[in-house]
Amino acid sequence: MLRSGIAAALLLAAPAWSHHSDAGFDGSKTVSLKGTIKLFAWSAPHSQVIVAFTDEKGEDQEIGISTVAPSALLRQGFTPKDFRRGDRVEVFYHPARDGSLSGIMVKLVGADGKTLTGGALQP
Repeated sequence: MLRSGIAAALLLAAPAWSHHSDAGFDGSKTVSLKGTIKLFAWSAPHSQVIVAFTDEKGEDQEIGISTVAPSALLRQGFTPKDFRRGDRVEVFYHPARDGSLSGIMVKLVGADGKTLTGGALQP
């Protein structure tokens, strides 16, 4: 009975661990860009921010960045009103390994200097 309980616990824990994996992102690289918030989805389990920016070729682009849960945002002193469409930001993130315009946030710095950290799993 005890062994089957332990086996069940391990099987149930595996999906939770994989959910929080950042394997799809290249943690050895941190990229930054300046742009404008198009959308900040204050949602669980991870908030998302879409930033519109102009790339090095002069083309308009958008990137989706995964960040921390709303509870972590609150602990850092942020509220949903702090992230508005049109706000200028600089975002630092680990890029997607597949080359897509997505990433996991390291930090986001607002025009006022206020800094949100987190999203990337720490070693």
